[in-house]
Amino acid sequence: MCAKFARENDLSYEPSQINVSPGGKAVLFNALTASLSPGDEVIIPAPYWVSYPDMVLLAGGAPVFVQTHPRDGFRLSAEALETAIGPRTKWLILNSPSNPTGAAYDRGQLHALADVLMRHRDVWVLTDDMYEHLVFGDFTFTTIAQVEPA
Repeated sequence: MCAKFARENDLSYEPSQINVSPGGKAVLFNALTASLSPGDEVIIPAPYWVSYPDMVLLAGGAPVFVQTHPRDGFRLSAEALETAIGPRTKWLILNSPSNPTGAAYDRGQLHALADVLMRHRDVWVLTDDMYEHLVFGDFTFTTIAQVEPA
C-alpha cells in the first residue's frame, strides 16, 4: 500500500499509517464511528453515494447536504463548502471521481477546497478515491492530500 501511494499518488506513508479493511464502506464507517460525537456534522456533497448519510447517522453524526449542480459538473465549490461549515462540522466527505455523478476534481478545484479547510482546522476531509482509475480523456486524477498534505 505504501508503494502504491508513492508510485501512483506521489504520497509518502509508513505502514503504521495504513488501514487495510474489507472495503471502502468499512474504512469510512470506522473513521466516522471513531471520531464523531453526537450531533457532529458531516458535509456530504449531493448527489452522493447512497451509504454516506446512513453511516453518519449510525455513528451519531448529522449529515449536512450541499447540493451540487450540472452546470458546475456536480462539483462542490469552495464557496458552498465555506457556507456549509458550522461550529459542529467535523468532516467533509469528498468522493472523486464521484459515484453516482462521475464528477472529478482537478488540482485547482481541490486547491480551492483545501484553502477553505485550512481556515477551518477542526474540519477533516475524508476522501473516497475508490474510482481514481476510472477517468476519461486527458483528465489526471489527483487526491486532495497531494494538493495540501496538511
